Amino acid sequence: MGETLRISWFALAFSIAALFAGPAAAEYPDRPVTLVVGFAPGGSTDVVARLLAKSLAEQLGTNVIVSNRPGASTNIATTFVARSNPDGYTLLMASPSQTINASLYQNLPFNFERDFTPISLFASNPAILLISSTIPDADLRTWLAHVRAQPGKFSFASPGVGSTAHLAAELFKKSAGVDLVHIPYKGEGQAIVDVIAGRVQMMFGFYSAAAPYIKSGQLKPLAVATSKRLRELPNVPTLDELGIQGVHVTAWYGVVAPVGTPAPIIAILNRDIETAANVLSKDLAEFGLQVTVLSPIEFAQHIRNETQTWAEAIKFSGTKPQYLNP
Repeated sequence: MGETLRISWFALAFSIAALFAGPAAAEYPDRPVTLVVGFAPGGSTDVVARLLAKSLAEQLGTNVIVSNRPGASTNIATTFVARSNPDGYTLLMASPSQTINASLYQNLPFNFERDFTPISLFASNPAILLISSTIPDADLRTWLAHVRAQPGKFSFASPGVGSTAHLAAELFKKSAGVDLVHIPYKGEGQAIVDVIAGRVQMMFGFYSAAAPYIKSGQLKPLAVATSKRLRELPNVPTLDELGIQGVHVTAWYGVVAPVGTPAPIIAILNRDIETAANVLSKDLAEFGLQVTVLSPIEFAQHIRNETQTWAEAIKFSGTKPQYLNP
């Protein structure tokens, strides 16, 4: 009933907006659409963007071109799209990076919530607490007992300061009441290698990257940072089940447009992204991703919630403010 009501209201809003659509909206799209990605080709965000672009092109009836603009923790790409014409032809592949950067950087040339219009969240990938299989007695309660008995001796890895995995661990430290030392790396691959070897004791990772090592037995998943157990790991409890509340972390993928993009165009894109995501459900599942479609209003609330969560995590972690080079 609730889902039907949401769809009905959104359909009504689209119909009303269409009545007031200008010529540009009525003809949209009449040329290729560019989807800007803030990471280099080959990474998980790029792979997901290209899957979406191919399927979305079929729905829109025009080419959707992926344009990689890596650098400065996605801020180069985000700045570019913020300054683009709000006509629906330049879109941004959004992720937790944008909501983290809102508090991590002090001199951003944009405000992510103010300068963008959310279109749709379409996929998510819950975080998993991972340790090396070389560590004995590998269940979370036993492991936490060892950590609490030796504060400051144990460490956690992450792909870098301010990354989703770093801040997920900071939320975990706060909720679990443990003292862990952060060891940042220059990417998820390096971090995983050192956790497997036991040089670093734990990390938060995502199923898309960790699955081969979990299946091979090199990494042990102790808990998942979501409200429900993962279909891929049905025997791994949630942190909530183990009494560690409030650590709900996902790597998510969505699409936003520059503020001022006409509402009918936003509605068209939301509708077609939902269709594209459902078509891609099996392909996304291979990367451990779940189809998670939200309306523009729901996605805007999701962005607000994420921005607040990461602001609190950054404050707790004591991470120093970052500055973009002029």
